[in-house]
Amino acid sequence: MFTQVHLPHPALRPFVKFYLVQQFNATPGISTVLSCKGLAAIQFSFKTPAVTSFYYHGTAPEDKVHLGETPAIIGPPTTFGHAYFVGEQNLLAVALQPTATHHFIRESATAMTNRGINVELVEKEFNEVQEKLLGVAQSEVAIQLLEPHLIRFFHQNASYAWKKDLSVITNYIDQQMGLIGVEDLANHFHLSRRWLEKQFKTQIGMSPKGYARAIRFRNVLKHLYHMPQPSWMEVVAQFNYTDQSHLIKDFYQYTGSSPKEHFQSLHVVEQNIHQNF
Repeated sequence: MFTQVHLPHPALRPFVKFYLVQQFNATPGISTVLSCKGLAAIQFSFKTPAVTSFYYHGTAPEDKVHLGETPAIIGPPTTFGHAYFVGEQNLLAVALQPTATHHFIRESATAMTNRGINVELVEKEFNEVQEKLLGVAQSEVAIQLLEPHLIRFFHQNASYAWKKDLSVITNYIDQQMGLIGVEDLANHFHLSRRWLEKQFKTQIGMSPKGYARAIRFRNVLKHLYHMPQPSWMEVVAQFNYTDQSHLIKDFYQYTGSSPKEHFQSLHVVEQNIHQNF
């Protein structure tokens, strides 16, 4: 399995966190749970159409997205997802900054929370880009082809929101690894809790508490992937959990299983994705 991370053009950094390239063969087929990363993404394929489907746990059947010759946007998550891959996979994920879903769909990000849709429902231009990407064999060339379209689209649709953009606040939460409460966050930025709650729902698709919780758990998993025999009490203390039962609750929320079950059934696809988010 080949995995590579690319940083975006400077003009895209307010909107795109990074590009994640994954190339592997899923014969006869791979079914796996993908844990919550706290981020949305736009998923393209290059070189060959990807036979891939994805849906968030507990969502309606119509919210399952199928990749092939059509790109998809995977909205901001508060839970885990299910993915199925068949055959040769050449995937290019555009990992979005927390506020970028709002700019991309041009409405409240809650419309995309725990939901995936084909990008053509938002912007048909990217269908034409996807067609061109299927004629490209190298991921670097695929990114060079895609980036001008992303730059033009975001800068045409996001300029109205700069005065109240939450990027500085989400960056601070990321720096704190999600280990900050809403009151402390409001006090740090001299904002009201009510304003924060409203803007997070609109721009990010979840509450500030929900976003911080997802970021904390993302950091928990990243930490655990480098610890073959973790001390669970140390993890509880390091990541400010009240007790071990609250950590286990987050495992069920964000992976669908207990810590033991998650690591016993961990697939290389999930591990590679998470280690790069």
